[in-house]
Amino acid sequence: MTYYIGLVWVEATRGLTSAINPLDKVAEKENLSGVAPRYASNTLEQYVLSFGATLILSTQISADKMHVIPVLVILFVFGRFTFALGYKYYHAHRAFGHMITAFPTVSVYLYCIYNLAITRFGFN
Repeated sequence: MTYYIGLVWVEATRGLTSAINPLDKVAEKENLSGVAPRYASNTLEQYVLSFGATLILSTQISADKMHVIPVLVILFVFGRFTFALGYKYYHAHRAFGHMITAFPTVSVYLYCIYNLAITRFGFN
């Protein structure tokens, strides 16, 4: 879903500003056409990682703990939204959104590796 928002952002930026003309030097200097495609690309990359983590986690946890999955999805969407807002104003302001997106994904992968090591390989 957030990937499609990124694509709409790309099209809106190109269609409503001087970035509609790829040969326009003003659009190139203002970097109008550069931010939105990078956001869409980064969102796709983060989505693939998050989807993999969520899929693996869903096989590792019991049914009574499945409430964690919607929380991870909400964190992902919130992180992508704040990442986009930060990226729109200044590239350094995107760190909060990036961490809200990346930290749960990395945590889930680490949990799954830990769970695999404990249950499958007997490291206690």
